[in-house]
Amino acid sequence: MKGKAFLDSNILVYAFDTAEKDKHETAKRIVADGILGKQDFAMALQNVNEFFVNITSKAHRPARDAAALAGDLLAKFPCYPADNNTVEYAMSLAQLYKIPFWDAMIAAVMLENSIFTIYTENEKDFSRIPGIKVVNPFRSE
Repeated sequence: MKGKAFLDSNILVYAFDTAEKDKHETAKRIVADGILGKQDFAMALQNVNEFFVNITSKAHRPARDAAALAGDLLAKFPCYPADNNTVEYAMSLAQLYKIPFWDAMIAAVMLENSIFTIYTENEKDFSRIPGIKVVNPFRSE
């Protein structure tokens, strides 16, 4: 893989949630590749926030365990925050490309940091933004 890519929240959740076995195995391998340095991954702070919410609410992990997992992710992958300019940029992306604001926030963080690839199940929204390449690792499943 050339250059850094973002790991979207759904990839992170599947890596630690065994409910969907095939997706779990695929996502676990992707995250492991990042940890081992085979892939150059990063995240937006929002991805970590979404991971925590989803792993506790949908995967029913205790908050303490979810916090430990989130901390591990933060230790392993660069995490890019958003600022006021990012929020304004995201609002314009959301309006221009008719995508949900929270996806626009992730896209804005990516583009502000010259990261143009995202690993995600959400092809529909991210593929609307010119310059962003979407890799859906579950597509063949």
